[in-house]
Amino acid sequence: MNHNKQPQTHLYFTVREFGGPTNPSDPRKIRAGGFLQVLNYTSRWRKNGVVFHVCIPCGSEEQPGTEEFEYGFWHRFAKHSQLGPQSYGNDEALKFAISTIAATRHNNGEASLLMPTELTPTSTRLLHEATASGIASVMPVHMFPDPIRRFSIREHIRTLRLREWYKPVTALHANSEVSAQAMAAMAGKPPSWAKVIVTGVDLSRFRPVDNAEEKADLRQKLNLPKDRLVVLFVGGATARKGVDFLLDAWEEMMAKHSLKATLLFVGGDANRPGVAAADKCAYKAFADHFSQRLAEVSQTCDVRVLPHNLTVQEYYRAADVFAFPSLQEGLPNAVLEAMASGLPVVSSRFLGFPYEGGEFGFEGQHFISLPRDTAAWSETLVSLERNSERRERIGLAARRWMECYQDLNMVTAQSAEFFHGLARSLHARSRTQ
Repeated sequence: MNHNKQPQTHLYFTVREFGGPTNPSDPRKIRAGGFLQVLNYTSRWRKNGVVFHVCIPCGSEEQPGTEEFEYGFWHRFAKHSQLGPQSYGNDEALKFAISTIAATRHNNGEASLLMPTELTPTSTRLLHEATASGIASVMPVHMFPDPIRRFSIREHIRTLRLREWYKPVTALHANSEVSAQAMAAMAGKPPSWAKVIVTGVDLSRFRPVDNAEEKADLRQKLNLPKDRLVVLFVGGATARKGVDFLLDAWEEMMAKHSLKATLLFVGGDANRPGVAAADKCAYKAFADHFSQRLAEVSQTCDVRVLPHNLTVQEYYRAADVFAFPSLQEGLPNAVLEAMASGLPVVSSRFLGFPYEGGEFGFEGQHFISLPRDTAAWSETLVSLERNSERRERIGLAARRWMECYQDLNMVTAQSAEFFHGLARSLHARSRTQ
């Protein structure tokens, strides 16, 4: 229901297949990643007049058709039916979305907006055609872009190619100021092209424990020790997330200080549906390396690994400290969820780290950031173990920051307003030409 009584905007999210060759497009299989981040918004978008549509190729055991879910519509079409047998899945999804919009009769001021997730020469051509027809597009960005080496001819050519691909994209939707500025510069666009709408968090789901009794009960339920520090990491066990570095720092800390402490990884490996086939070998090699290191460290330390869990909020509430040793991010959900849960966050200064006073707040007041140095991490975790007042002070400040700036309902309303305006500005412009 559109509580604002405004004309609806239909947002068409285009993706390639995922989840395996036979059933790649079942939304109920989505457990993590950027796609889940988008889906978390959709039911609230609908309350603000934005209807979400997913366009995706069928698997070999699926039939084309449209299915309605809580957040919107899931459109499946026959693979290679849009652009031919050699076509790429995301290009086909974009073509399907444009054709669907063209065939749809909008009433009462309704408008449509494309949200492509990948760019290729074919998608660029399709977006040029869409723009000429008055259909705007917004590109979501959840990851800070790879830096460009200044004196590399290959990198220079890649930049020129990317700028051509981004030309027809009406606007970019970034979740942090530092990512927005980097993307606008890379695309050769003015700063206003990249709209910053921070990642929101469900503050009723991710909240601090009410009291010590609740934490004790949670630890018993989750089979966690009651009498020791629990340091939590949430995310896939991948090289980019820096989980091997965290193991090294933990091993060093325990060898020097012999603390009563447990390190808990929640998220499992990186074998997720969205992982591209070309990346699976590298992911598998790292998973093997991480498993070997985990076995070694577990001989002398209490280290536990759990798969992704739909009740992950309970692990946040049961923990004492959140550790995030990542190398490169956009605006990581896990950090924001930990802050909303009242945990002190110890994070690496990853590529894409927010500006001081930005999305994470202020260093030392709302979070702790460290260089990639095992000694620094070891000493910081020891300090937090010995100073419960500091843990509580940083955790409470982090929660207040999230309440002020990154409540999911507030952020969803902001993004919905942006989508409404973007869809109609280009539509109105095309009608006056």
